[in-house]
Amino acid sequence: VRGALQVDVLQPLSAVNVSVAGSTSLCNVATGGTATVADTGGGTSTHQWGYRTTSGGAITNISGQTGLTYVITASHFPGGGTFYLVERTTPFCGSALASNEVTVTISNFTAPAALTATAVSDNRIDLSWTASGGSGTHHYNIYRSPRLCPGLTFTKIGQTVGTETTFTDTSVVTGGSYAYKVTAASSDNSCETG
Repeated sequence: VRGALQVDVLQPLSAVNVSVAGSTSLCNVATGGTATVADTGGGTSTHQWGYRTTSGGAITNISGQTGLTYVITASHFPGGGTFYLVERTTPFCGSALASNEVTVTISNFTAPAALTATAVSDNRIDLSWTASGGSGTHHYNIYRSPRLCPGLTFTKIGQTVGTETTFTDTSVVTGGSYAYKVTAASSDNSCETG
C-alpha cells in the first residue's frame, strides 16, 4: 500500500432548532430572553438571525446577529406587533435551512401626557392625565415625591385599575409640597415608560 486515503463524509444539514430561555413578550424599550440555535449535521456553518412579519413569510435579517445565541431586543424589530424569530443556518456545503419560528410579541409603550394635579381638600389631591399611545398599556403606576426641587426621589403610591386616567391621593398632609409622575405599565410591570 503506497499511501492511505482518508475520506470524511459530511452529513447534510438536516435540522435547525431554536429554543428560548426567558421572555418572548417585551415592550419597545426592553430586551427579552436569549434564543439559542442547535444545528443537526452540516459541519461548519454560518448563522444569521432574522424575523418574519407573517408566519412562513419572507425573512428579514437582523443586522449583525450572526452567532449561536441572540438576545431578543425590541429595537431590532419594526415597531410593535407579533413577529416570528428564525435563525438561518448555511452549511459549508449545501443550502441554507431556516429554523422553527419563535413568536415574539412587542408592545409599544409611550408615556402618558398632560398630568394635572388638583388639590380638592387638605388631605386629597386628584390627578388626571392623557392616556398613553401605543399598545400594551395594562395600567398606570403613580409615583410621588415629597418635594418640588431638582433631584426628586419618587416612590410608588398606587396604580390604576385598568387604563383609567385618574387617581386620588388621600395620603397627603396639609401644607405639604408634592411632585407626581405617572407611568404606563404592562401587567407584570416589566415594561414601564413615563
